[in-house]
Amino acid sequence: MEAVILTKSDMKKPTTGKSGSCVTAYLPRENRFVRFVSDAQGSPIPYRFSDRFSLLDIVSVQVLRPCPVSPQTENLLVAPRSFYVKGAYEPGIEDIYRRIPPPSFPRLMDTESHTLPSVDGYRHSLELIRVEKLRIAQNRFGREKAKFYFHPFDCDSFSVTDSRFYMRTVNAKRQKPVTELEIGEAYVAMSIPSEPFIKNGKSYGYYKFIAAIYPVHEI
Repeated sequence: MEAVILTKSDMKKPTTGKSGSCVTAYLPRENRFVRFVSDAQGSPIPYRFSDRFSLLDIVSVQVLRPCPVSPQTENLLVAPRSFYVKGAYEPGIEDIYRRIPPPSFPRLMDTESHTLPSVDGYRHSLELIRVEKLRIAQNRFGREKAKFYFHPFDCDSFSVTDSRFYMRTVNAKRQKPVTELEIGEAYVAMSIPSEPFIKNGKSYGYYKFIAAIYPVHEI
């Protein structure tokens, strides 16, 4: 299969304990999104394999079979060793945004909340949206959280798993460190997991993750 890499964000699958990259992609021939996983439970792609490619790379990968895990209907089990980069998708993220069909209802961004109480009824787990006034800062636990405007909502406290926008990554490239990153307009890949966040035996719902950020303007 040939695909365009959309996300490769940090992930740890609670049910399997496996860490790696949450890799999703766009299929130009089928005009749809898929999620590449390393086992039938939806575990991420190990970093040693996802390090081979970057966002918007065109890759070839061996697909073994579909393995949907509700609501992640897009899941495809792949052979991680088979990833091979063939080039870059020159039309860019805006082209994908314009081509991809609107998401089915219910949609991830039907509300401004950064969590969903349930994923019952959801038949997809990934959306590409365009937002405004995007800002990223660390919370008191040192985790990156995003604020943005997505008509008609002012959204806050969305978790960011695109490591390119972690403060330590951003500041490593700057002479003057910043504590908040103002991005403005951006295309955002929004993703939800197949299980809720549980702490001390209590469920806190299904978090919406910003798995990839594509700024419209240079920052």
